[in-house]
Amino acid sequence: MIARNVRAIHPAWIVAVLTLLALVAGAAFRSTTGALFEPLESEFGWTRTGTSGAVTLNLIVYGLTAPFAAAAMERLGVKRVVLAGLVLTSLGSGLTAVMAQLWQLWILWGLFVGVGTGVMALVFGAIVANRWFARRRGLVMGI
Repeated sequence: MIARNVRAIHPAWIVAVLTLLALVAGAAFRSTTGALFEPLESEFGWTRTGTSGAVTLNLIVYGLTAPFAAAAMERLGVKRVVLAGLVLTSLGSGLTAVMAQLWQLWILWGLFVGVGTGVMALVFGAIVANRWFARRRGLVMGI
């Protein structure tokens, strides 16, 4: 006879893993600028000032978006806001493959990816930990 000691995975841990994946995806796009911009500069003849400006805009928009993400999640729902952030990040990064002008980099990377990754800042992890974990909240936030 088979023992029934196998415990099912609680849905909160599935949510925590999905949150982790979304946070890692957002952080990955935030950190790819070094690998992305040097080839763009050589391919299109753009200056370091022009591409750095797009990164600066990205950081400013990221920083301005992150504090309001929690309010948006409370008002509109976590799923909607995070989905919108993932869509913006995907659009911004995906459309860079077909851009040809520097202003497009500013819009796609500076605005779209800035807002998308700002939505998925640390406040997202804190909201998930607070809503789904009464115990082990510190562990989830640490992960």
